[in-house]
Amino acid sequence: MEKDITKEKSIHSALVFPLLVFLGFVIYITIYLLKQPSQWYGFSKYIPGEEITDVIILDLVPFVATILCIFIAMLVTPVFILFAKVLKGGKYQVAVQNYYKKFTGGEILNRAFFASLFAISLSLFLNNTLYDLSIEFIEGAESAYSAAALSVVFAPIAVIFMFPAWFLEDCGIVFFRKTNYDECQITSMKKDIKESVGAQFDLEVEKMTQPYDITSVGTFYGYLLRGFASITTPIFYIYNFIADIGLNRFEPISIVLMLMPFFLTGMFMLPIWLYLKTYDWLKRHLLSNKKLKLLEVKMSLHER
Repeated sequence: MEKDITKEKSIHSALVFPLLVFLGFVIYITIYLLKQPSQWYGFSKYIPGEEITDVIILDLVPFVATILCIFIAMLVTPVFILFAKVLKGGKYQVAVQNYYKKFTGGEILNRAFFASLFAISLSLFLNNTLYDLSIEFIEGAESAYSAAALSVVFAPIAVIFMFPAWFLEDCGIVFFRKTNYDECQITSMKKDIKESVGAQFDLEVEKMTQPYDITSVGTFYGYLLRGFASITTPIFYIYNFIADIGLNRFEPISIVLMLMPFFLTGMFMLPIWLYLKTYDWLKRHLLSNKKLKLLEVKMSLHER
């Protein structure tokens, strides 16, 4: 019981603290821009209005869109499953391993941080591309200003890519390889499974002993997305700094851009909180609408 309370507190801390940091950052930037309008560049020449209009658009629209995009992410989850089948080829089938998912504060922070890295990586890539094409995302702004603004704009896109991977991992959706090995005996049967979330599913069960190749679909996508963010973000950062130093235009905003992964982490906390609150319902919806087999894995004691 004490462990559950401790985990609950760690989850609340993981959600609240980064969110407060992000909101503090937004408030500071907003006050700074409104007090010094001469320092602010128009968000877009296509949007009418003064500085306050630009600030509201930059602060609120991506934040609200990030929350709404969680529902879009859940809708595209079946597409991720289908695409995974294509990538793995005909030797693999998709099934579900039934287990109760327990979330931790560290896992939440880790996921949010890599989602922010993914958004920043996309923003730096697009910012550099626009710069090479002589297109200004924010009119008259230094490169770092545009990159920081774009990282906020790309947060909803990061949700659409990252959340389905997390959801598939949390639901236990896996690949398993078809094999002719004698040690791997596969049988099928019908069985009602009553989940801890209170739902009852009529799934076809695959009983396997000594499975040789089982991979989480969500983990498979997670490695791809994390690899992309972990590799490309430092490269684009270095490229930006070399360009700024070479042009003798290093600005304080460049330091802010370096810290954006930590600031932006808090932007994902409300979508993650909403995901945690709706996880049981989302899981029931996915398993009741997909023709997935339940994979029961039996291992000997020495294999564990």
